[in-house]
Amino acid sequence: MKDENKGSNDLEFIIQEHKQEIWAYKQKESEWEHTKNQLEGTKEIVKTLSENLTQAKAQLNEVTAKAQTLQEINHMHETLNASLRKELNELKSK
Repeated sequence: MKDENKGSNDLEFIIQEHKQEIWAYKQKESEWEHTKNQLEGTKEIVKTLSENLTQAKAQLNEVTAKAQTLQEINHMHETLNASLRKELNELKSK
């Protein structure tokens, strides 16, 4: 009779150990799934930020090109204005 109790106790102990191991594995799996979801979310954020940065760089290049064009136009106006003033002064002196 003692052997029967010992056998069933051993079996119950083994079952309990397995249940605890299964619970621990499920906890780890849950953590891994959570980490996976965080990584996927972070990946999407990085992708979006990269696209935004690419667009911002393109816009900056456009603005820089327009600014250079405006500087060139401004320089031409200054040169023309100086030339016109010179001509005006020459006409006034006659």
